[in-house]
Formats: sequence, C-alpha cells, structure tokens
Amino acid sequence: AASTTDIETIVIGRSQERPIKLKDVATVFMGYEEMKEEGRYNGQPTVVVDVFKQPLSPSMATSAAVRQRMDQAIKKMGGRLNYMVISDESEELTHQLLGLARISLLILVVIFLILLITVRDVRAALLIFSSVFFSVFATFTVIYIAKIPLNLLTLSGFALGFGMFVDNAVVVYDNILRLREKGMSPLQASIEGPRQIFVPVLASTLTTVIVFFSFAYFQGRLRIYYLPLAQTIAVALLSSVVVAYTLIPPLAARMNFRYKPYREGKGSNAYRFFFRYPLFVILPLVAAIFFSYTIFKKEVSFGQFFSWYQKQSINVWLRMPPGTEFEDTKNSILGFEKIVVDKPYEKAITTKIGGNFAFMEVSFPPEIEFSAEPYQLKQELISLATNMAGVGIGVSGFDPEGYYYMPDTGSFLPYSIQVKGYDFERLIRLADEIKQSLLLNRRVKEVSIQTDRGYSFMRGGKYYSLTLDYDAMRRLQIDPRHITYLIGSTLSSRGNMTFNRMRVADKEYDIELRLQGSENLELDELMNKEFKTSTGIPFRLTEVTRLSEKEARGGISRENQQYIAFINWDYLGSTKAGDKFHKAMYKNLEVPPGFMKSLEEQRWMMKEEEKFQLVQSIIISLFLIFLILTVLYESIWQTF
Repeated sequence: AASTTDIETIVIGRSQERPIKLKDVATVFMGYEEMKEEGRYNGQPTVVVDVFKQPLSPSMATSAAVRQRMDQAIKKMGGRLNYMVISDESEELTHQLLGLARISLLILVVIFLILLITVRDVRAALLIFSSVFFSVFATFTVIYIAKIPLNLLTLSGFALGFGMFVDNAVVVYDNILRLREKGMSPLQASIEGPRQIFVPVLASTLTTVIVFFSFAYFQGRLRIYYLPLAQTIAVALLSSVVVAYTLIPPLAARMNFRYKPYREGKGSNAYRFFFRYPLFVILPLVAAIFFSYTIFKKEVSFGQFFSWYQKQSINVWLRMPPGTEFEDTKNSILGFEKIVVDKPYEKAITTKIGGNFAFMEVSFPPEIEFSAEPYQLKQELISLATNMAGVGIGVSGFDPEGYYYMPDTGSFLPYSIQVKGYDFERLIRLADEIKQSLLLNRRVKEVSIQTDRGYSFMRGGKYYSLTLDYDAMRRLQIDPRHITYLIGSTLSSRGNMTFNRMRVADKEYDIELRLQGSENLELDELMNKEFKTSTGIPFRLTEVTRLSEKEARGGISRENQQYIAFINWDYLGSTKAGDKFHKAMYKNLEVPPGFMKSLEEQRWMMKEEEKFQLVQSIIISLFLIFLILTVLYESIWQTF
C-alpha cells in the first residue's frame, strides 16, 4: 500500500451487491504503539540491550568486539545517539585478574624474603627463587599443548601454589649444601645430593598431586569447574620436580655459597625430646585441627556453589495482579526508584518494566558498597514495600534478611521438602502429617502444601471462570466458538489485536485492530456489553454464561511415575538457624515404605550427588596417599 488511503478502500464484504469497504466500519490511521515495556537507567528512560556471549567465548574479547561495533553504529548515525555500558562482566573479571596479579606479586615477594632469611645468601635465594618462574613457564607450555582451559579459579589456585613450587628446589639445595658442609666437593655434592633424596621428593610431590587425581571422577558442574584446576596444579607440581633436578644441581655445582662446616646444632636436644615424647607434638596438632573444624562448622555456610561474579546489589521486584495497566506497574516501581534517585551518593539504578512485572537493581561503587548506606537504603525500600497492598513484592540484597510478599499467599516460603509416592491420596495425608509436625515448632511461621512444581508464586491465588449456558446458547443459535472469539477480541491487550506486518510507503508497520471503547473496560461492563449473534440478534454475556470466582489449585507434578508433594515453610530466625533446622527436619523425617523424600534443589547450591562426589574424592585421595607412603616405606605400619 502506498498510504493509509489504500488500506481504507479494501473491500471486506458486500451488502445487497454493494461493496463494504474498511473505512465504512473502521477508522484507519497511523499511530504509535502503546508502551508495553520500558528500560530505565538512573531514573531516565533508556533502550536497554542485553548481550550474552557463547559459553566458550572469551569474556574480555567479546566485550571489546561489542564495544567496537557500538562505536561503529554511533558513528554511522552521525553522533545523534550515545550509549552507556551499564553492566559488563568482563570489567569485573579484569578487576579480579588485576587483584590476583597483585596477590601473586605479594606472594612472590614474601617467598623471596623467606628464602633470603633462611639461606642468608642472595645468590642461593635467587637460584631457588628462579625455580618458580621455570616451573610456571613449563606449566603454561603443557597447558597450551594440552589445551587445558583456564579460568579465575584455576589461576587463583596457581598463584597460591607458588609456595609449593619452591619446596622441591629448597629440599634439593639444602641437601647439596649439607653434603658440601661435610667436606664433599661441589660437583660430587651436586650429583650425590639430589640422588639421595629423589624418592622422598617424588613421594611428597605425588602425595599432593594424587589428591587432584580424584577430581577426574567428578561429574557435571564439579568437573567443569575443578578438573582444569586439578590438571593445572598437578602439571605445575610435577614441573617443579623436573626443574628442581635439572636447574638446581648444575648451577649449584658452579656457584660458591657461604656455608659453615657441619656440626651438631643447639636444637638437637629439642629434637631428641620431641622424638622421645611425640604426644607433645600430636596433642597440640589434634587440638588445633579440632578447634579449626569447630569454628569452620559454626561460621561458614557450606554448600553454596562457586561463583566468581558476586557483586553486591539491592534488588526490588513487583508482580502486579493480572490485567494491570502498564502505567500502573510503572508508577508503582517509580516510587521505589525515586527513593534511590534522591540519595546524594553515587549509585547505578537499572529498572526494567514490562506488563504486570517490574524489576529494579541498585549497585554501588566500592566506597559506598562497604559502608552503612546500602543497608539504610534497603530498610527504606522495605518500609515502602510493607505499605503496598495487593501486590507481589520482594526486596533483597546485602544481608540474608529480605522482604517477600505475595497477595492471598502471604510471605515467601523459602524452605521446602519434597515427598514422592505412587499413591496420591496417601501422599497428601503424609504431607499433612509433616505439616502438623512442623507447626509444633514455635519458630515455624507458615506451612503450605503444593503438588505443582511451578506453582509457588500462585499459591492461594484466585481467578474468574465463565461457564457456558448451553440451553440459552441453543435458544439464541450461538456457536460456543463465537463466544470465545468475542471475549478474546475484546480482552486481547485491552481490545488490541496485532496481526502481521504490512509494507506502507517502503516501510513495514504492524497492523493493529483496536476495539473502540475497550481501553478502560471493566469486568461488569464486559459481562453487560451488548454483542450480536451471526444472525444479528443482540445478547449479553450474562444471558449465556455464569461468572464465578475460584481458587487456583495448580496442577499435579509427577516424576518417574511418582506423584510429588512440596511442603514449604518459613522460619522465624537467622538464615543459618533456618538452614540448620531444614537439614535436621529432613534428616529425622521418616517416610513409609514406597515413599521417597528429597530436598528442594536450588541451582546455586550443591546437590546431594555433588556432595557425595566430594566425599568420594576425599576417600579416594586418602587411599592413594596411603598406597604411595606404603610403597615409600615398604611397610604398612610405618605409614601410620
């Protein structure tokens, strides 16, 4: 079509041989599509574009390529537009790598100072210290040839392993120096010294490497994350053995070190005492291990999966009732946005609004992030959230305590246990028994039972149901499909029906059919609105349907032919106390024969299968270490 006039003249039917054109029953005009979603940044409307990289693509290279393309696009537009990068994971990755580089440099400096203090000879310290760099170069060569993937976790483990890389060089150098102190020539000491300690050096290295050997049995996420770490450290430690036996002896034979003739030191009596009474060493060691484990269990939350990108932020989400106007959703989230915008300190506010859902994320620079400001801001947002009724809302971030509420359902229930069985009625009775036992605890606030896996947000929700009156429909000669069409065309996007695109004057536009007067249509108005049958007889929906309000019960989920019941509850107390009660409840729960229990799995937490793999790897590592020590000492009892 060349213009809207061509569209108006389209013939859509005939009446007594007279053509009926579109302009006879409708008005055709060019307009703007109604806002259905909006992105905002720091309180201003913004076009937000999310870019996701392929799984194996490098983050920093992808980010640089995207920025280059954006610069080209802006230049092509003649500078009339501008763009801003709101969030870039590669920047966080770069920051983490720079921090890792600083830590690595600090570790190297500390290692060199310890070597210098210990050997008291700059040349000897430099000789031993150089083994770190040769080990690193050899390791990266193997990594490149074997195409072992590197990530931040792998590099962190690599940096922390610098101290282990010099261990073998220190032992080899010390034995060479000991033989020279006893009067052996430099050449002979450099040959005999490494040979004497080859088996102990190899055994001590293998006992460390063998721990990472068990990582090969990992599956799933554990294998993806931790197998490259195991391969990298194993290669690095084995490289340190090669470097210690190929670099240290020939250079030590050609260098004159300062040393004193060998004589029994003053500490010999102390060594004899501890060898004679080993409990003075064993008991403090056992006590240190025990207290360390106790503090670890008390203070550390175990089970959360590793994630290198954990920037702190405050998150607010709104879930409005179905049918809410876009402007109402927008105005609701703008109330939260205004509180944040008015704060005088620096922050980044990202808001996404769409239909009946809105989400706002607030992040801060380091100097604000590690202050009290975010916690005070969170409390202000929670205060506003508690005054809103009929809206699903959540405020979270920075500390474990958040605010969650859903209309008709109350607060969000974070703890859950699954029970599975083949008999649905018995399963529901069992779930109700578990519910009653939970309510006996004073700290359990609310308990619910659901049978639909994807139903947590609609728990206790309501919906309207239309039941057709077939007698009235037969009397008026109305096809049920005609009723469905009338309701759908009236309610679709508040009376708007978008069809295919049409080319008008060399440009493509969406074609939208809008029912006049439907923008502010309420339920009572819909039920009493006058429609016509295909034969022209007027009628109202109240004459052919019955309207009723019902409670949404959700569906029934099954897995491996077993029905599933979810028992959800909230716990009044700290997150750590709630987690402890959750695990104790699951551990002490006994289900009848034919039923199964399981914990609700969360993707950021380790699964029971993954925890079992970790325990299995520890057992395998201990067994392999035992085998190596047994071979070294040629005795089972000396190994202990």
